[in-house]
Amino acid sequence: MCNTLGRERVRVSGVRAGHVTLVLAVLVATALIAGCELDDNSTNSVTLYPASVLLDVKETNTVEFTAVGGNISYQWSMNNAILGSIYIATTSTAVALYQNTTNTGTNIITVRDSSGDSANARIVQQ
Repeated sequence: MCNTLGRERVRVSGVRAGHVTLVLAVLVATALIAGCELDDNSTNSVTLYPASVLLDVKETNTVEFTAVGGNISYQWSMNNAILGSIYIATTSTAVALYQNTTNTGTNIITVRDSSGDSANARIVQQ
């Protein structure tokens, strides 16, 4: 049996199997993505800061993202509205705020300039 060692049961105290699985999944995904850029366009003139964020879903967090470069007049989007919302600053489209929900998962924020160049940021909520 997988959960026994000889006749004694093996028990990890204070850690649920689901949490271990989630942590391992995040670590594996991070390791796989570390060597890859989200946007394969090497001549991309738009950069998004910060490029990645880790948020605790037990709290409501607001993160400011800033687009730099490219042709001003940016459009913002994300791939999973269940995980959060984007608010565009009224003074400049180069700044957007992201507010998370209490749902876990990974969200990708994309900013696109008027020439079609884009940059992405990854938000992991756990």
